[in-house]
Amino acid sequence: MAVMRLVAAVALVSAAACGIPSEGPAMRPGEDCSTCHGAGEAPNFTASGTLYTNPTDAASQGVKGGRVHVTDASGKTLSLKTNETGNFYTREPLAYPLQVAVEKDGRFSVMSVPAPDGACGRCHTAATLPPPSTQFQDGAKAAPGRVALAGGLGDEFMLPGFDCQSCHRAGGQAPSAQFTASGTVFASGGGGDPGVTVTITDAQGRVFTAITNRVGNFFMTQPIAFGRSARVRITKGAASRLMDEELPHGSCNACHRRGGEESPVSLSGGDGGGD
Repeated sequence: MAVMRLVAAVALVSAAACGIPSEGPAMRPGEDCSTCHGAGEAPNFTASGTLYTNPTDAASQGVKGGRVHVTDASGKTLSLKTNETGNFYTREPLAYPLQVAVEKDGRFSVMSVPAPDGACGRCHTAATLPPPSTQFQDGAKAAPGRVALAGGLGDEFMLPGFDCQSCHRAGGQAPSAQFTASGTVFASGGGGDPGVTVTITDAQGRVFTAITNRVGNFFMTQPIAFGRSARVRITKGAASRLMDEELPHGSCNACHRRGGEESPVSLSGGDGGGD
């Protein structure tokens, strides 16, 4: 036991000498926090990890002041700020799986598949960067390196399920790309549904269409007259659904989201009416 305590003490001294804290919020960036903060040895974290610029950055290159946006299976949303070593964590109760996106200074990266749990560092480690085709035993693709701002989805693929027009509007964070209508269509399995045609017939009888991309997102930029007789229909193949109420505005995800006023937009059912 004396030898073990001596080895532990030497390890702590060595870590301190390298500038890596032995405990506290900045400790052990890039590692799997859940090995301790989920095993009863330390306060339990429901989501945690370290944010980097690139998927293969060294552990000491974490990004300070980034944001990690999390939406859980119940629709709860969190925005976690990274500290001086790039670490982020929360003890807030979460329902898995999670939708995750990261951002800093206008740069976004979106996780293309739901995260099965909040132990981000368990899969996202540059030390075991796999080829994109690598499969885990459960059939899921292996994580592409670190949690990083580079190398993920972006632009029109960002933040599926979020209210796009909370940013894409005058006075928002993306005023140069203002949307008049936008949202996400989900498949029955929970992921985004690509190739769905979204048709809006506005209050003046004009027709506007958009097709969902690979994460289910769509957006329109043309002037649209909402209210009164405005309607929206989604179609894919033989499946079609018509919203049975007038369309009051174009921010579909503001209402149609997990935990929101209405169920997420989907061809498979839920609120919103149908034929």
